Amino acid sequence: FAGKITQSNVGTTNTYLAKKDSAEKMQLSYSAGIRLSKPFGDHFMMKAGIQYTQVNEKFNYKIENERKQVTVITTHTVVNAPGDTTYIKDTSSYEQIGYRQRSVTNRFKSVDVPVILGYEWGNNGWRFAINGGAIFNVYSWYNGEIYDTSFNAMAVDKSPAGVYKRNIGVGLYGSISIFKSIGENTEIFAEPYLRYNLSNMMEANQSYSQKFRISGLSLGIRYKLSGRQR
Repeated sequence: FAGKITQSNVGTTNTYLAKKDSAEKMQLSYSAGIRLSKPFGDHFMMKAGIQYTQVNEKFNYKIENERKQVTVITTHTVVNAPGDTTYIKDTSSYEQIGYRQRSVTNRFKSVDVPVILGYEWGNNGWRFAINGGAIFNVYSWYNGEIYDTSFNAMAVDKSPAGVYKRNIGVGLYGSISIFKSIGENTEIFAEPYLRYNLSNMMEANQSYSQKFRISGLSLGIRYKLSGRQR
């Protein structure tokens, strides 16, 4: 799936948010899990389970790796008259700073419990469903680097004050499912989905807020355990 982080200003500058946003780029991410579905009537299906999600982000920035003083001597020639030439030397200096480009992969990981209600229809060969519900975060953890307010890279797991919450609350979930029967009790499915986290993932002491917005495609197998339960 592809993730996106929406940011808003709480107490920092727009310059900081703009520089932070330009240094970060979302990467292809993934999620894996298991669900148990229970039918109610002919069309409604209640689904719940547990899943692991990892959102990857590329953080690119420059770090100073060399600094030196450069002296430049310039000679000017002044001709006052034939045979009368004056040479003037001018000395100037400046500081030369070298930078090295660095790239780090930030990883945002979470364990969640989805609770979803689906409306399903179709026949023995093909089935379709519209789903909506909530995803409850159990635990989140992070590793990587971000800019501090002085535009220096800071390791997230070494920040003494803490940066990200360990629980990011509830998110909304919506999807469309397509099922194809491959056996008496087995179906394969594809499920394009959208997920939006409602809560700020940053700690209260941070000067900006962030929320996840994720769009992706789930692929899997649905197996009928007993009766109409899947």
